[in-house]
Amino acid sequence: MAQSALLGHCQTVYAAMEDEAYLQEIETGAEVLIWEGFLTELWVGLGKSKGSPTYSAVVRTLQAMGSATQLQRGARSTPSRWALFYQPTPALWRQYLETHPDAANGSIGSSSRVSQYTAMLHADLRVATRKINELEGKVLQLEQTCGILLHAHNTNNERGQ
Repeated sequence: MAQSALLGHCQTVYAAMEDEAYLQEIETGAEVLIWEGFLTELWVGLGKSKGSPTYSAVVRTLQAMGSATQLQRGARSTPSRWALFYQPTPALWRQYLETHPDAANGSIGSSSRVSQYTAMLHADLRVATRKINELEGKVLQLEQTCGILLHAHNTNNERGQ
């Protein structure tokens, strides 16, 4: 399968998962985007063939690029759970190929330990980003308060002179 076709399928599947996903806070306090469902049903719902070898390639590629990781394997009556991190892009694909050149030949694998580690790193990154945003807000409030106090101080000094 051509790289651009595989990437296109990955983008389509990821976008469909993202549309149905929700944020969930995990043990570290990070918020992770979670999709729960039957991936084969999602695949067929997108007009894809159920027995297509493309299905497996898309699932492996999403995991290998770090776009998503499977948290819980589904079964016939149990939905699978996936953590979603970021939309697969051509740049992300190229970056992946730089470190995994055999992937260009269709040999894409993903260790569950690596997937779990990736999920933990992404979760930690979300926590750090949230904390940075909170700190930026607090700094802005402090700057505004200092500006008000400085203005009041200067006004009082002008009146006292």
